[in-house]
Amino acid sequence: MRSTLTSKGQTTVPKPIREQLRLDPGAEIDWTVQPDGSVLLRPATSPENPFLASLGAFPLPEGLSTTDFMADLRGRSVPQEQGGPGAKTVDLQEFLRTMPQ
Repeated sequence: MRSTLTSKGQTTVPKPIREQLRLDPGAEIDWTVQPDGSVLLRPATSPENPFLASLGAFPLPEGLSTTDFMADLRGRSVPQEQGGPGAKTVDLQEFLRTMPQ
């Protein structure tokens, strides 16, 4: 894909690329010139929040929830969903009271 550079040094990121990178109006972009002269364009993220750097980096397969994906990744069922032997829901405050000091 091509775009044209204006006299002010501006260009338009083609729509298919904006959609794939999930760039909305006002989004900040990092540009990196590679040793071979090619340019890497990616959404800018705040160094204070590494979580933001991973957003969109690994889209889930269509129709798969995060819970299902994590269960598949771990290779076992998630106890909250399965309710297996001995599974019970515990209040956080109750759990903390039972922890050794």
